[in-house]
Amino acid sequence: MKKKGLIILGLTICLCSPSFAFAATIKDLEMYDTKAYMNGDLVAALKKYELDNGVFPTTEQGLAALRTKPIAEPIPSNWRGTYLQKKPLDAWGNPYNYVNDKDVGHLRSFGPDGIESKDDIQLNFFRPKRDISSPPPSFKPGTEPDGFRDIRWGIDISSLKGMGYVRNEKIILYSTLAPHPEHKIYIKENDDLIMDGIELDKIEYKFWKDKFYEVHIYVKGFENAKKLKEVVFNRFGEGTSSKRTKNWEFSYNWRGTITRMSLAYNKDSSVGGFIIYSNKIKSEMFDQAVKEKLKVM
Repeated sequence: MKKKGLIILGLTICLCSPSFAFAATIKDLEMYDTKAYMNGDLVAALKKYELDNGVFPTTEQGLAALRTKPIAEPIPSNWRGTYLQKKPLDAWGNPYNYVNDKDVGHLRSFGPDGIESKDDIQLNFFRPKRDISSPPPSFKPGTEPDGFRDIRWGIDISSLKGMGYVRNEKIILYSTLAPHPEHKIYIKENDDLIMDGIELDKIEYKFWKDKFYEVHIYVKGFENAKKLKEVVFNRFGEGTSSKRTKNWEFSYNWRGTITRMSLAYNKDSSVGGFIIYSNKIKSEMFDQAVKEKLKVM
C-alpha cells in the first residue's frame, strides 16, 4: 500500500509541475510584452508628440492626447496624430498610468493584479534638451502658407482638374537610404506664370502617394531671380541665408510649423528656384524611407 501511495504522489507531482512552470512562463511573457511596449511604441509616440508640439501631454490630457487632439489647455499647436492607432493597454487589458512632471514623464503598469503593488512596471523618460541657438521660425507673422495658391497640402490629385502628368522622379532624402521614395510631377494647364509682375519659366507640382506636398517655381535670368527674391521677402519676411558653393549667387530658407521654403539662384545655369513644401508630408515620406531601409538591412 505504501508503494501505491508513493506512486500516486509521484504521479501527482509530475502532472502538476508542468502547469506551474507554464503559468510562470505566461506571466513572464506578459511582463516582457508590457515592458517592451512601454519602452517601444508608447515612449516613441510620446516623444513624437513632444517633437511636434514642444511639450508632452499634461497629466490631465493623459495618453488619450496621442489618439485625439486635446481640447483642454494647453492645446497643442502642431498636433499631427494619431500617434497611436490603438488605445494603450498593458498585457492584462488595463490602461497605463501616466504622469507629466514638467520635463520628466512617468509611465506605470499596475501589473497582473491591476493595483499598486510590488509587481508594478515603471518607466521614466525625459524631454530632450535641444540647441537653443537654432533659429526661430522665420516666416513673418501670419504669412506661413498651407499650400500654393488655391491648392492646399495633402489634397488628392484625383480632386484637381487640369493637371497634366509629366514624370515620376526618385527623391533623394539621404544618400544612405534605400530604396528612395518616388513622387509624381504634374504641371497645371493654362497655369498663371506671372507672379507680382515677374515672368516665371514654369511651375511643377509634386505629389507623393497622390497627395500634394511640394511646388517648384522656376525663373530664368538673374534680374528675374532678384525680383522674385524681393517679392518673397516682402510677402513672407527675410529668410535665413544658407551657405552653398560659389556657384550660387544667393540661397535663403524659411522654416515654419506647417511649411518650409527655399529660394536660390544658380549662376552657372542662370536659373532661380523657389521651393515650397509641406513639413508633415515630407516627414511622413522620410519615416517610410527609414522603414523601407530597415526591411532590407
